[in-house]
Amino acid sequence: MTTNTFHRHCEADRRCYRAPCFEAQLEAEQGLLPVRRNAELCANHLGDMVQSLTAWARREGLTHGQVTVLAIDPTCPLRAADQAFPRALSRAFRFGAIPLA
Repeated sequence: MTTNTFHRHCEADRRCYRAPCFEAQLEAEQGLLPVRRNAELCANHLGDMVQSLTAWARREGLTHGQVTVLAIDPTCPLRAADQAFPRALSRAFRFGAIPLA
């Protein structure tokens, strides 16, 4: 399952209209299938979303993978040629990874 939707506002709370400056990416495997989820967030919601993604992965039995946290530049345009996680290639700085256990 892959989720790749890009937002102009924080995805953590529908009432939050802050521009996202972080992206949390969950990459794991379920059997032979890749599982990917991502969320773009403001600084206030980053910690909660990382916890939510890791809790979801635990409930789904995903243990081989990680949640990567990227700082993103909301003013940088995306490149159409970028694939699975475009922000990782075009406008992001990876600054942390949390292994799933």
